[in-house]
Amino acid sequence: MLYFVSKCFWLIVQPAHLWFLLMVLGTVLLFTRRRRFGVGLLTVDALLILIVAVFPVGTWLMAPLENRFPPLTQMPVHVDGVIMLGGDEDVAFADLARRYPKAKLVFAGGGPPLQKGVFHKADAVPNSSQWMGIDTSRIIFEPESRNTFEDVVKAKAIVHPMPGETWILVTAAFHMPRSVGVFQAQGWQVVPDPVGYRTGTAADDPVTNLDFAQNLTLLSVALKEWIGMLANCLLGHSESFFPGPTI
Repeated sequence: MLYFVSKCFWLIVQPAHLWFLLMVLGTVLLFTRRRRFGVGLLTVDALLILIVAVFPVGTWLMAPLENRFPPLTQMPVHVDGVIMLGGDEDVAFADLARRYPKAKLVFAGGGPPLQKGVFHKADAVPNSSQWMGIDTSRIIFEPESRNTFEDVVKAKAIVHPMPGETWILVTAAFHMPRSVGVFQAQGWQVVPDPVGYRTGTAADDPVTNLDFAQNLTLLSVALKEWIGMLANCLLGHSESFFPGPTI
């Protein structure tokens, strides 16, 4: 039930949808006795769109997420397992799999589909047991989870990580704080390996800042993460609102 409530909530509050709803509501009110309120809604709607079109609001919200955990530059000598959340960090995951041939490999949620136990992916040979040079029999798939919390809980139930083990977590840099918070709450210590950065030097480029589509995309992605972290904190799925590195 909570999963569907969260999906419905995000369907309404994500910026593009919210702006559209405000525009529709404001337009309807223009033809009622609440015309002034309708004008106010349309004015606020237009101002919000203008702000995102002119200022890099998405980058401002995204940068703290991506910079919360530093890139993994000093690799552990021994690794017991590598877990990837989502399915867009294939290269980093494959590199770690080759570097640590004895480590357990886990795809948690959003991983490539399985058909009759064979790993299928667009860039893999159909019906092949190899993917990017990795024997897919090494990979443990957790395909049933629907959100970050379920990713961690279901993966933990499958692999049973032991205290003292070294696990590397691979996921998008902007998603790392929310992910680490759930892992920490579950008592599963991981070494963050953030990848797939969306902000960087281009964030200071005035031409890039005027790219409305890019700003809107970054704003939507970042806002979803901030709301997700708040929800996890309130629901007890995370011990802190903005999880960071442990000293």
